[in-house]
Amino acid sequence: MAQIIKPLNRPFEEYKVLELLGEGGFGICLKVEDLDGQIFALKAIKKDTLGQNQDEILNEMAIHGKLNHPNIVNLYDAFDDNNYVYFKMELCPNQSLFEMVTTRRELTEIEVRFYMLQLLNAVEYMHNKNIMHRDLKLDNIFLSEDLDLKVGDFEVLNTDIGHSFEADIWAIGVIM
Repeated sequence: MAQIIKPLNRPFEEYKVLELLGEGGFGICLKVEDLDGQIFALKAIKKDTLGQNQDEILNEMAIHGKLNHPNIVNLYDAFDDNNYVYFKMELCPNQSLFEMVTTRRELTEIEVRFYMLQLLNAVEYMHNKNIMHRDLKLDNIFLSEDLDLKVGDFEVLNTDIGHSFEADIWAIGVIM
């Protein structure tokens, strides 16, 4: 298993579950409070859904943990138990960009410029580190408490040869 993962027999003893933020094929994402009263997002991924991709996903999350940029969701910790791998991340309490666009139908030109600049800065940072996101879309772009853009959901993050940075650039054009 990748070094980022620490075995922990009872991870939920450290956290109070406040809310289910979402669920998908791999697992769930929870809003949790730790023993110090700090609020985080805790992604719980079922180990049995990872199959042969387990090492790859853990490696990708290890790469995510090394990213430090104001427009990228912070990954603070990772651990596992018998059934799940957990990722403790920065909580972006406001909606995703997808939810914002769906609710409002359109953004002002000023808002689009504001968010595009932040997205371009985040992607430039990743690309300068030779990292491709490969799944940039409105659903994977979140809004912080201050409504700053935060790129997240790094499950298909990649540094491998054979993939192209142009995929991220194309996705930015689609997002705009």
